[in-house]
This record gives sequence, structure tokens and C-alpha cells, in this order.
Amino acid sequence: MLQVVICSLNSQYIHSSLAPWYLLAGVAARCGREVRATVTEGTVNEDKTAVLQRILRHKPQVVAFSCYVWNMVSCKINCRI
Repeated sequence: MLQVVICSLNSQYIHSSLAPWYLLAGVAARCGREVRATVTEGTVNEDKTAVLQRILRHKPQVVAFSCYVWNMVSCKINCRI
């Protein structure tokens, strides 16, 4: 089974993005038991290490970021780490 983490870095916790949840629903509908996907949320102002620890806790084989204009830099930084 493929382990996937969909990560969303929001501008604030009160401004949650819907995209990762739609992606999660799509994975569940299309992939069934072949893929186990989870959503991890954070903010662009949050410590990058804390975000990465939450991602790595799931031991993913694939990490997907929900990217927007306001979080592109944070997404790239997390990808490099």
C-alpha cells in the first residue's frame, strides 16, 4: 500500500484550504485500498521542523503539497529539507 501525505500550508489556521480535502476524497474514490492518504495542515509562519515532523510521523512514500501564491516559498523550503 502506498502511503501518501497531502500537506497544506495555510496563511493562518482560520484560513484552511479545501484543496487537500478534495484531493483526499479523490484518492479514496479512485484508489481504494491501494493508497492510504492523510492530510497534514500547518501555516506558513509555523516552524518548518514541526511541519516536517508531522509529515514524517506518517512515514510517507509520497508527499504532496497544496501550493498557492502565499505558500509557495514555504512549500519549496520544506521540499528541500
